[in-house]
Amino acid sequence: MIFGPEFEKNISLDEYYIDPLRLNSRGKSIYKNTPEEFVRLKMINYLHKEARVPLKNIEKEVRLKNGGRPDIVVYDSRHKNKKPLLVIECKRDNTPLNYEVRRQAENYCKELGCANFVICNREEFIRYRIVKNKSKRRGGKFTFSTLSKNERPIKNIKRKMVKPFPEDELELYEHLEENGHLSPRSSDDVAFLASILYKSLFDEENHFMFSDLEGVGIEDNEIVEEIKARNRSSGYWCSINRIVYVKDDCLGLVTLGFSIQAGSNDKTYLIVFMENPETQYKNNILQLNLDRFTEYNADLKCFEVYHDGSRGGRNKRTLESIKTYFHDSLFTEKGLLIGYIPEIFGPIYPVKKLDKFYLNLIHYCILRRRFDIGEV
Repeated sequence: MIFGPEFEKNISLDEYYIDPLRLNSRGKSIYKNTPEEFVRLKMINYLHKEARVPLKNIEKEVRLKNGGRPDIVVYDSRHKNKKPLLVIECKRDNTPLNYEVRRQAENYCKELGCANFVICNREEFIRYRIVKNKSKRRGGKFTFSTLSKNERPIKNIKRKMVKPFPEDELELYEHLEENGHLSPRSSDDVAFLASILYKSLFDEENHFMFSDLEGVGIEDNEIVEEIKARNRSSGYWCSINRIVYVKDDCLGLVTLGFSIQAGSNDKTYLIVFMENPETQYKNNILQLNLDRFTEYNADLKCFEVYHDGSRGGRNKRTLESIKTYFHDSLFTEKGLLIGYIPEIFGPIYPVKKLDKFYLNLIHYCILRRRFDIGEV
């Protein structure tokens, strides 16, 4: 029960009431009370006093194109291009908050393009969030800042070459809302984050989504140019980035990416990195010297990339323990076959059917638990 006596003392079932949302307007601000209006007022009081939502961001009985009228809508601002953050459907007294009530609010949400909704009566409210076209019940309490933070688009990051997956980002928000943070010590959290990254690289049929970038020159790739300019290193950087948002107490914006620094063979590196775009602090999760951990396949004209799970050379004991733990069919006597890298002759974008390569690289990172999230 989220409506307690502290709210009852502020609102009473008098014959008339003053609408706080219209108090300063030129129109009518005094209205006759009803049991349902009483619940609306309690909800507005909760939004303003407890959730700290500005009254100017709250609207009642918003008219929709299909004729519907949600009781309360919370917006991110009062501007022309304002975005709805929360829809609330209020019912009188102890009206059951059943499936029909939930569907009504959910339909309002979908028409407004909003992910959060609440259904409430005089005694309680239930909060939901729409994820992948399905409404899931969430914890009750929230604040305006958490609502607006979850809906705020990520800015100042070039994402032109990356296909966005808003559903996956919602999935990440849901996970954070329940658990509070991502732990670098938790294999479940690392696997969860890797699954988000995997979904951004592959479609539903596990096809690598960046096949349209094959043959793209290095100078034509904005992401590459941005990273290359920042690092000021020799060679050529080719990266695929995935941007996720994690709560402030853990870390802010982070770019997860794969890079290949292509120079001469003895100075060519495969790198998995995390970078904070705001501070430009970069943390390499994994860095492989391709000369040390690759073998050239003349028939395929590519490099086969191996690793045994150690930070240094091929440690037989480490390799055996990884085999026992991971049961990967790609293990050979040399180590884990991470994948293949096409032969590199200068500034050529090295993306050609690398789905197995990236998938196994993600597996490797899960295995090693090298997503050191707390260090960024």
